[in-house]
Amino acid sequence: MADTIAGRYTLIDPIARGGSGAVWRAWDLRLRQLCAAKVLRQRDSADLLRFAREQSVKLEHPHVLAPYGWAAEDEHVVIAMPLVHGGTLESALLDNGAASADLAGEVLAQLLQALQYVHAQGWVHRDVKPGNLMLESTGTGRPHTFLSDFGIAVRVQDARLTRTGTLVGTPGYLPPEAYGLADPDPAQDFYAAGITGLRMLDPSLEPKDVMGPADARAVAGEQGDLGEHLAALLTPEPALRRDATVAVLHDLLVGAAARHFDPALTRDGEPFEIFDVLEPLPEPWARRLASGWDGSEPLGPGGSPAAGDPGGGEGGPAGAGPDRVRDADPGPGTVSSAGPGPDTETGPDTVDVRAPSIRERPGPAGTEPAGTGPVDAPAGRRRPRSGGVAGLLVVLLALTALLVGYLLLGPLGTLGEGPRATTPPVGPTTTPTGPAPSPSETPVVLEQVCEDVGGGEQECYFRVP
Repeated sequence: MADTIAGRYTLIDPIARGGSGAVWRAWDLRLRQLCAAKVLRQRDSADLLRFAREQSVKLEHPHVLAPYGWAAEDEHVVIAMPLVHGGTLESALLDNGAASADLAGEVLAQLLQALQYVHAQGWVHRDVKPGNLMLESTGTGRPHTFLSDFGIAVRVQDARLTRTGTLVGTPGYLPPEAYGLADPDPAQDFYAAGITGLRMLDPSLEPKDVMGPADARAVAGEQGDLGEHLAALLTPEPALRRDATVAVLHDLLVGAAARHFDPALTRDGEPFEIFDVLEPLPEPWARRLASGWDGSEPLGPGGSPAAGDPGGGEGGPAGAGPDRVRDADPGPGTVSSAGPGPDTETGPDTVDVRAPSIRERPGPAGTEPAGTGPVDAPAGRRRPRSGGVAGLLVVLLALTALLVGYLLLGPLGTLGEGPRATTPPVGPTTTPTGPAPSPSETPVVLEQVCEDVGGGEQECYFRVP
């Protein structure tokens, strides 16, 4: 997968995986901030429909975690959401156990506020459950809840997207009318909120069948008014459930000041801690943000901000991100300071401290920099240069000189043997005279041979035929 999608979202590390894709911690190059990027795994049209519906939900509320942007490039599509560090309510319950009445009431109040806003915008969530409630990492303080995952949300006025005989939602969180294939209605979300409240009081609860007010009171036990609030949310009649929810939310908001979180407690009186579940940022991202870098200026060597660097940034060349260092072909002779690993992946967010290659070293003043022409040779291999051809010619000339010396000083003209027999010149009217030359005295004729050594170059030499 590409490190940066559509030139905007740079993927850093995966933080969650689901059936239809993965959620990554990412850097938004446009907004210059960390975000959660949900990358769709395109397997069938149903996943694509979920994605299209989810990215179309534009909601802004303190307790709603909805997408704020999306991008697509080739086979990759991504939606961006604010990054939340505390994980899901489901995981917090597994870590801490059952919540106290104050903690459950606070989370329930924030959830109902979120649903009230979502419904006012014409949407029905249809998948309210602890796994879709995100928490900020508030430690043992007052919790902060976000309603997330709008993958199967639907507008009330839109045509139904479900097929006849198909239930949409999570079993155990569906109200009685859903099994009669009723149209999507806000009352269905209120019922699921009531089941979520029961799960906070008893995380081991596995709701499979439809539950009613009596079940809510049995699970809540002696929990003040919380049992009655949950019973109202599980009212079988949808219209009565909607009216009861208005009264429940009012009571929960009025009692907010009486709920104490110093610290937040479990049902057994132990501290209930919502801690940061994300792994530390990998290098060099942690170093960048620790040094005060916010994406407004490019990075220098080592990942630290380097103001005045002519490369990168949104104001730089088209397609260049703030960290784009390795986009240009480094050419032969480059040296990377980083070894193999996740931090050395080729991508716009990778900082690569390289020694300048031969092509990148500046030439004398007033001359054209080396390497400005086209480079056709593959990486790691140099093209044959004209200097090699000249050297080959020098070698050939030296060999020729040696052969000539051999001819002059060899059997045909060795020093100390006295005068050689000569043959009179042959004129137009004369015939050759004297003895015939012996085989050792036959003149030597050299034959030039050229062989292809590859790359369009030839190597030539002389030999005795």
